[in-house]
Amino acid sequence: MNANIFNLLGVVILSGAIGCGIFIEICCLQEPCFLCFLQRAAMLMIAVGLYWNLMYGITIRHYAFSLLAALLGLSFSLRHMALNVCNSVIDTTFLFLSYRIYTWAFLIFFSSLISLSVLLLFYKITPPVSKRVQNVMKSLLLTMGTFCLFSILYHKGFVF
Repeated sequence: MNANIFNLLGVVILSGAIGCGIFIEICCLQEPCFLCFLQRAAMLMIAVGLYWNLMYGITIRHYAFSLLAALLGLSFSLRHMALNVCNSVIDTTFLFLSYRIYTWAFLIFFSSLISLSVLLLFYKITPPVSKRVQNVMKSLLLTMGTFCLFSILYHKGFVF
């Protein structure tokens, strides 16, 4: 099976996770903390690395970028989980299937690490995908990036 399909699927899944976070933020009125913003940025970085595979052809550099972003996001979400586990105040954040959002972020980053490693194991040089798919993925990533940026600016302003 062509690895471009898995890269495409990864971009869509990560964009959906970022979109769910923004949806919960807007509809459930959950103001995200700074670690939530960093986790979204790391998810966006993983998706950008996979998008580069779609646009320029599959290379090890793009997978390495995505793996580093997944490790960075994993450390952000682990820090977020540790802060909330050690917190004596009752946590009132949104639950989805009995897990908090930062736990879901940890699971997404961990599964990203595993799936990127498996894709790297079966690495083959492939040509880029069609221009239409590239444009759809570019617009999806730009939309998610813009929403993330506006979310940060809305909640935190220009100064963190």
